[in-house]
Amino acid sequence: MAAAPAPPAEDPASIAARTLWIGDLPPTADEDWLASLFEGEGGGGGATEEGAPPALEAKVVRSRSSGGCAGYGFVSFPSPAFAADVLGRYAGAPMPGGWGGVFRLNWASGG
Repeated sequence: MAAAPAPPAEDPASIAARTLWIGDLPPTADEDWLASLFEGEGGGGGATEEGAPPALEAKVVRSRSSGGCAGYGFVSFPSPAFAADVLGRYAGAPMPGGWGGVFRLNWASGG
C-alpha cells in the first residue's frame, strides 16, 4: 500500500493572521501555562468561553543565557476571527494566577 500523501503546508501568512504575540510573561511561564490561559471553562482560568476551541499552539520564547522564559511568547488560534476576538477581549485584562500581570497582546508580525 502506498503511504497517504502529506497534508499541504499551511501558508505562513495564514499562520501569522491567526497568531498573537503575548508579552510581560512571568519568569516561570512555560507552554502548558500559556496554553491554559486560553482554554475553555475548567482549563485554568479560561480566556475563552465554554466550548470554544483551545489555542492550537503556545510557544514561550526562552532566554539563551538562563533557559527561562524571556518574557514573551506566541499563541496560534484556530482562525483569524478567533484570534481577533481574544485580542479584543483580553488585551489589558488581568491574567489569572494572582501574579499581577495583565494580558499584553498584539498581532504577531509573521516575520
